[in-house]
Amino acid sequence: ISLRCRTLTDRPIVLAGDSVGGLLSLYLALRVLPGTFSRIVLLYPVLDLRTERPSYRAFGEGHFLDRDAMRLFTSFLAPFFAARGFDPMDLPEGDLARLPECSIVTAGCDVLRDEGLAWAASTAARSPGLRHRHFPDLPHDFCLYAGRLASAGSAVTEIARTVFPLDERGRP
Repeated sequence: ISLRCRTLTDRPIVLAGDSVGGLLSLYLALRVLPGTFSRIVLLYPVLDLRTERPSYRAFGEGHFLDRDAMRLFTSFLAPFFAARGFDPMDLPEGDLARLPECSIVTAGCDVLRDEGLAWAASTAARSPGLRHRHFPDLPHDFCLYAGRLASAGSAVTEIARTVFPLDERGRP
């Protein structure tokens, strides 16, 4: 069975996930349903299940997602992905060849900031279709506050425009 990047209505399928949902979206797009999605969107994703980077220290306490919560999540996630030979920080060429257009969003005040920045830099060097947008003053999960925090609302609008660009007639 070959799945295409179109639905029955001939519209592109975009898969988006935030935090651990970003990791799951990447895994689904590369290993479970390759060729199904026209684009994936990774919002402040979990990507490194082996290393605690400096942002773990900088934002490890007193922020929306803290170091202890990430350690707990990692203890559950790492064995699952290791058993499947899936490491987003070390994607083989075969996975990169299956990577659909990809947008990654990172937040500056986030325990996951450094792994997102590292992944974006590494992947962009090997996959030219990658788009990266960094919001230096926003925390993890900022999309949840788009209706209450003007800077988060502006960021979500910008993300939507990047992911779903309009043509000259104002249509997606």
